[in-house]
Amino acid sequence: MKSRKRSPFKIDVRAYTPLLVAASVCLLFAGVIRASFATVTETADVTVSSQTLNATKEQTKKAEAEAKAAAEKAAAQAKVQAAPVVPAYVPFATPSPRGSTLYIDPRLALAGRPQQIASQPTATWLGEWSGDVQSAANTLVSNATAQNSLATIVAYNIPVRDCGSYSAGGANSSEYYRAWIRQLAAGIGQRKAIVVLEPDALSQITCLGADDQAARYANLNDAVAVLSTQTNAFIYLDAGHSNWISASDMAGRLKKAGVAQTRGFALNVSNFQPNDSTVAYGNQLATLTSKNFVIDTSRNGNGSSGEWCNPRGRALGTKPTTYVGGSVDAYLWIKTPGESDGTCNGGPSAGVWWEEYAQELAANSN
Repeated sequence: MKSRKRSPFKIDVRAYTPLLVAASVCLLFAGVIRASFATVTETADVTVSSQTLNATKEQTKKAEAEAKAAAEKAAAQAKVQAAPVVPAYVPFATPSPRGSTLYIDPRLALAGRPQQIASQPTATWLGEWSGDVQSAANTLVSNATAQNSLATIVAYNIPVRDCGSYSAGGANSSEYYRAWIRQLAAGIGQRKAIVVLEPDALSQITCLGADDQAARYANLNDAVAVLSTQTNAFIYLDAGHSNWISASDMAGRLKKAGVAQTRGFALNVSNFQPNDSTVAYGNQLATLTSKNFVIDTSRNGNGSSGEWCNPRGRALGTKPTTYVGGSVDAYLWIKTPGESDGTCNGGPSAGVWWEEYAQELAANSN
């Protein structure tokens, strides 16, 4: 049998078996690695996508919150712009004279005035007839303070007073008036009192020319500023009565005269309008000025006949009291019942005692 020769190019498989096994293992591990890498890549992609989604959600929430806040701010601003402007209330160290005892001047009883009048608190009027007004005010307020009561003072010395009528007079210049007001303030000092400032000064202001009107407003503003800052008095600017100047007109005059720095305004001084119409008018002014008021009830028991100067048939009104309510701080007897309004209807000069008239007022109030 012929022997066969081994070809030099023939591979011995057995000799390469270890290599084939090793290569197979390598390929196997390479596949596992590729699969693992793919898994990690997919996981990473999912994580990135989740983070992106969460970030987008947070941005959306933030944008929505900012939009909501902007809308609420715009709505609030629109509400403020639409709201009515309400004048600020001027604070006081002592809120009001309410609950105070009013001073009864013993001089009325000593002068023999009717008991129905002498037994009641009445105001004291100070003007050019008072002499040293600082001394006069000091004596009055000292006497009231000693009785633990509240004096009522009427400052009645404005230049061109009463437009030259029955109570004509007053300070001869603005400079003199301002010095007089400072003396009055010094007399009151830091004690409590009620001050009714210049009856008729605002109600009659249209009788003056433009320059004198400007001077009157300036004088009243100065008086208000001095009395409200240098004393502890409750200041009330006179505002006429319910049958004279419209509420809107008078409110404008009060504001120009400095009512914002006062406790309020006074009504019906030396007049005869009944309480119901006076309170109604006062409430209108109170709404327009954000201020309280006092009412002179000294001679309004029978209301008004339409006359203002010593009208007959009138009567004493509600007794003075600081216990009222609403916007009314007090009923006061600002005009002393029995003192004349002037030389009319048989009366003596303004401010002079008229016994006949006093007795008639007292009799008609029974």
